[in-house]
Amino acid sequence: MSADGRYDELVAEFVERRELDPALTAERFVAEHPDAGKGLKDALARLAAAESLFPPATGAAPECVDRWRVVGEIGRGGSGRVLRVVDDAQENAPERARKVLPFGTLADDRAVRRMQREGGVLRALDHPGFVRVLDAGEGEHGPWVVMEAVDGTSLAERLERARQESGEAPLALANGDATEDPWRRVARFGVALADAASAAHAAGLMHRDIKP
Repeated sequence: MSADGRYDELVAEFVERRELDPALTAERFVAEHPDAGKGLKDALARLAAAESLFPPATGAAPECVDRWRVVGEIGRGGSGRVLRVVDDAQENAPERARKVLPFGTLADDRAVRRMQREGGVLRALDHPGFVRVLDAGEGEHGPWVVMEAVDGTSLAERLERARQESGEAPLALANGDATEDPWRRVARFGVALADAASAAHAAGLMHRDIKP
């Protein structure tokens, strides 16, 4: 096993043991593995930096990530956390969205490589159905992807809003002209989604998280 692979396993062991014993510290764990040397200490330091992005209870966003000032959180899930950020190194810089891996996956080499590959492929994907990826890389907090920050709501939220505002068929009211036949509107949504998925497939991507 490579040195990096061993560190990945030790970090995963540390996370599992800490869940059973919250008093376990990185220093104590390193002392238990003297042969691991400075590499284990550095790996646990990277874990601590990543964990600061995912506070367990408050959900508060960090003040900054690398050179990016954090304005707020857009969302989080199993595949990562998306923060609204500004690059203060640029004058009048626009807000961007920065996706980072959740700390629990940083010990998983496959998850890291997948996000690195995703960032590289998405940078070359130019389609109106996708948020544009502007940059990708790896820093103190692990791999990251920077995207355009696009304000909006999900289709589910729009349907719920229409349902609350009117007792009529919500699909007919979700977007634009309420007189349009709801099935035609459904078809238009479906065609737009299929077109975006087709562009991703042509670029060698499988979305894997398209929900009905």
